[in-house]
Amino acid sequence: MRNAATHPTSLYVHFPWCQSKCPYCDFNSYKLNKRLPASEYISTLIVDLKKTLTFSNSSLELKSIYFGGGTPNLFPPDAFKTLLDNIHEECNFTDDIEITLEMNPGIGQPDNLERYLALGINRLSVGAQTFSKKILNNIGRLHNENQTIQLYKQAKKTGFENINLDLMFGLPGQTSSQFDHDLRQLVDLSPEHISFYELTIEAGTQYYLKKPDLPDHEIIWSMHDQGKNVFEQAGYQQYEISAFSKPGFQCVHNLNYWLYGDFVAIGAGAHGKYTGPTRDIFRYVKKSNPKRYMDAVMNTEDQFFSTEKVSNRTLMIDFLMNYLRTKSGFTEQELLHKTGVPFNTVSDLFAQAKSQGLLQKQHNQWSSTSKGHQFLNDLLLLFTVTAPDQSTLDSR
Repeated sequence: MRNAATHPTSLYVHFPWCQSKCPYCDFNSYKLNKRLPASEYISTLIVDLKKTLTFSNSSLELKSIYFGGGTPNLFPPDAFKTLLDNIHEECNFTDDIEITLEMNPGIGQPDNLERYLALGINRLSVGAQTFSKKILNNIGRLHNENQTIQLYKQAKKTGFENINLDLMFGLPGQTSSQFDHDLRQLVDLSPEHISFYELTIEAGTQYYLKKPDLPDHEIIWSMHDQGKNVFEQAGYQQYEISAFSKPGFQCVHNLNYWLYGDFVAIGAGAHGKYTGPTRDIFRYVKKSNPKRYMDAVMNTEDQFFSTEKVSNRTLMIDFLMNYLRTKSGFTEQELLHKTGVPFNTVSDLFAQAKSQGLLQKQHNQWSSTSKGHQFLNDLLLLFTVTAPDQSTLDSR
């Protein structure tokens, strides 16, 4: 086990296979056509972790681990045991570490939940998306609403006390009444955390090539507002654009992203971030194709990742792109500490955004207004017109 770092960080582990590829999905995922190479992939992840800790100069303590995909629960519990044992050999864990497993309903054996929990996995993130069988079919999901409900109830019975459910809106063929049903069903289940997303059409997806018939903009926005109101009335707190939680159940892992923390990432197509010895920020990405990734990691002569320093010109926008998603925002001191940009060099831009109703300052914290969250891309554009010079950034 390595020496613990001063500040605990996070680990993301990517599992790239799914039973099918959803037409809206732009994640690095692939339809599983043959045998799942479970043992080979886990062995590769272990080597990847060791190599990544070396090149990113990371001696660390983990406050969160997130198994994402793809569909991680295609892998058996024994695979996670092997992986977690090896992660723990390389890294210290905080006493209250959050370990999340993404799950798609209808996959895996019911008793797998008990085994996941026994391994220390203490948070589940379930891809419900909607509770309408018709809409699930429309968006290419293989499960039905009953499988989502059964998985959630079985997880609760097993002993999981921290469960997220994903809910999407603005889906093809979705009516206001169907969305009402989704909200009622979700609140009735009462998960600790809700991820609430509008369907967006992303380049490289099937929907990008052939756009589906979506509800009009006014209906979509009314769904957004209705969802926020229903969640707040049910006792959920919004702490990020798309994240709602009961008190005490904010996602530790995702908050680390949004608060511009460093994180280690392993797996095909995984993206990571680290701070260098001189406080320069670096981002890296692993090879995306699973076979090429596994071959490259296990071959000492092949490069399995690419690294790029976050440039002076994009450093502040990189910081704001994450922090301004949150409800809490940041202080001028945090801006200086994490980017090296003194507030007085960009105060005119903040004043402009504030005058347009996109930013607000409360109790020494700068944060997006509701309008700023709605038009986040426009807000960020205000900060791309200029960049601090090198001499300013050298003060970090």
